[in-house]
Amino acid sequence: MRKGFTLVELLGALVIPGLVASGVAVAVTRMSDRARWSLTVTAVAKLKAKVELFRLHENRLPDRPDERVAAGLVEEVPPPTPGSARSSTGSPAPGAHRSTS
Repeated sequence: MRKGFTLVELLGALVIPGLVASGVAVAVTRMSDRARWSLTVTAVAKLKAKVELFRLHENRLPDRPDERVAAGLVEEVPPPTPGSARSSTGSPAPGAHRSTS
């Protein structure tokens, strides 16, 4: 009697765990996409609620940058300091605002 494994047994031992792992990877990716979508929907709902609260309180929509910051719609982005990584290309203009959720 020979000792060892046949080619079919070796392939089975390698292919089956590979198929299971690929199925798990697909499921995890889908869950990650759903979580990202859910966070985006939540952020938009919060932003909508903040705008509506401002509108109800002021009887108009915020139109000035300082009002948007005060209402919590955006956060103020400090201007880049000279010599920092953000002072090169891709940095926001001074006084720019970043959306918050």
